[in-house]
Amino acid sequence: MPAFFTHYAFCVDNYKKLKNNFLKSIIKEHRKAYALGAIGPDIFFYYFPDIRRKEKKPGNLLHENFTQRFFEHMLKRAEIMPKKKQRIAYAYIAGFICHYQSDVHCHPFVYEESAWANPHIRNEKHFALEGAMEVYCCYERLHRLPTELDQRSLIKINKEERNVIATLLADAYNTTYIGVKQSKLRIQRILWFVRAVIWALEDKKGRKERIWTRLEKWFTGYNETAPLFINNNTYAYTVEDWYVFSQYYKKGLKSCENIMLYFTEYLEKTGDKRRMRSKLLEELGDESYHNGKIFS
Repeated sequence: MPAFFTHYAFCVDNYKKLKNNFLKSIIKEHRKAYALGAIGPDIFFYYFPDIRRKEKKPGNLLHENFTQRFFEHMLKRAEIMPKKKQRIAYAYIAGFICHYQSDVHCHPFVYEESAWANPHIRNEKHFALEGAMEVYCCYERLHRLPTELDQRSLIKINKEERNVIATLLADAYNTTYIGVKQSKLRIQRILWFVRAVIWALEDKKGRKERIWTRLEKWFTGYNETAPLFINNNTYAYTVEDWYVFSQYYKKGLKSCENIMLYFTEYLEKTGDKRRMRSKLLEELGDESYHNGKIFS
């Protein structure tokens, strides 16, 4: 759930690399849908009612199973939408692709750095490292600190965009995964939860994190989730750590740049898009968001 600004910065960098073409024009037109796409499948982690689910949670499914198939069904659903709605859907998918590429290339580093610890400390280290890299990424790529950015405003989509994105996600999810279905209404509810949770986590002075750290430590003995608060805490991680992380970030950006060439060709193809869709999906691959490995 953390690291929105890292993904957002990745989207901004990706946008800057695009030529003045159809893809760039629809992202410019629906930049908030594109920014929301930067959250990727993480939006399901914001939906607290799912915490009590016994079966595998939707957010985990999207990260770990049928990555390529989910993209395929998003593209197919977008293809049959009216032109105006298509532009929204494709802008959102472009942001989703950026999230996928940044996760595939950067997440293995985060997991490797926290793999040695027991499960509770591992989660704390994982979130702390992501939070620290978020601060450095904002400063280096966006030239601001997290507390100087308004995440809720960046993803404040309008009613039409919300309806299109909810339809796109619900249909793609239900076609890809077996089990509990996602209705359009449920996705819209999740989108509302995203903004509500962001509001709760905003912590410009670090006060919420300090209070939560004491409470969580007292109740559980660990500080697993305290680093989720949105502030400028770097948790003793240094510029050297950021340098290592940034190499993975840049590698992901290069890979994403290549994918966007295929995405542009796909979008500009008139008539039957099946051949170009297959090429795009082949370039996207079928990798885990968590470890970057191809699903067997």
